[in-house]
Amino acid sequence: LSLKVRDLPQPMSTFSFDDIPDPKENFDKDTIKRVYEETDPTPYYSESVNKQNHFMLSTYIPFCRTLQVSPFPLEAKTVTAYLRWLAKYRNYKLSTLNTTIAFALTRINTAVTHQRVDPYVGAAMRGMLVRLYQDPTTRKPGEGMAPLILCDVKRVIEAMLDTDPKKIFWASLFLFAEATGSRASTCLNIRVSDISRIISHDDGSVAVTIIRRVIKGQGSYAYEPVTLAGSLIEKSSINFIYWFALRLKELKLNSIEEAVQVGKSDSKIARKRIWNTSTDSFTRGIKHRMIMAGLDSKGFGSHSFRAGMLGNIIMNYREAKGPLQSAIDLACLIGNWRRSSQVVDNYFKSETKAG
Repeated sequence: LSLKVRDLPQPMSTFSFDDIPDPKENFDKDTIKRVYEETDPTPYYSESVNKQNHFMLSTYIPFCRTLQVSPFPLEAKTVTAYLRWLAKYRNYKLSTLNTTIAFALTRINTAVTHQRVDPYVGAAMRGMLVRLYQDPTTRKPGEGMAPLILCDVKRVIEAMLDTDPKKIFWASLFLFAEATGSRASTCLNIRVSDISRIISHDDGSVAVTIIRRVIKGQGSYAYEPVTLAGSLIEKSSINFIYWFALRLKELKLNSIEEAVQVGKSDSKIARKRIWNTSTDSFTRGIKHRMIMAGLDSKGFGSHSFRAGMLGNIIMNYREAKGPLQSAIDLACLIGNWRRSSQVVDNYFKSETKAG
């Protein structure tokens, strides 16, 4: 097979648009010009994203003014020094730098300059984050991330009145977060189409597989399945399947089986988020309901469910006199974390560690 030069795709610069004929129908030039002038090209950001942007700019702009450097476009030296300053001298958590600050920096840079971040700058940012993670002086312990152990979640759910119109919403959300160790952003991104499979038994017990969309570093995601089991007929404060089925009924889905079938379509309800709220509302909801249950809400937040999942696993292994490393391995499998004891330091309360 031989190809001649004229057979190959030509670059856009070689095309001529002069031979494109005018359309047969009349174009209303005044309307086109008016639409063009009235169109607002400003990017739309959600409330939570705008909060992230403001959170970053409130420190980044004064940092650049102090150095008398231009904040945008991003420069490798400036942005890496900024990340290091936040970690070492402002006590920012590395997870905040990675999932909030870095995203906001690149997002605002694109909005201001109308260009993507220079690849060299992006590589410099990733390199600084890696070095900060490796530096023991910037790798903070899990302060303020006290775990919501399953018994705490049970107490919170039981404290909610059955007449509370939001009880089903919060009970199903709390149990999913605790059982899977998922962050708030992961939980709140679950859609009906993510319910991929259900296995049912005659006694009412079922196992449901749900696909999680998990952030993996800056700008990348991974789709991870997690399977949860329970009973459709047992009304228990810690039975996720029971509360999950009720939550789906609130979304006009009569059963989990129907949700699986609807999720395979491209309908509007298939794209609907199961727990449609913001991360801030999630954290406020936790604290408010912990107070109502008589628990101290200080130090608890959306990451407390990740710590709680690990805490429950380790305590169960300790009661069974099993090896601690096996508990950590299981937690890493569920949470898709690296198999490292550092997970314990980051997400497990020191007074409940197995010795």
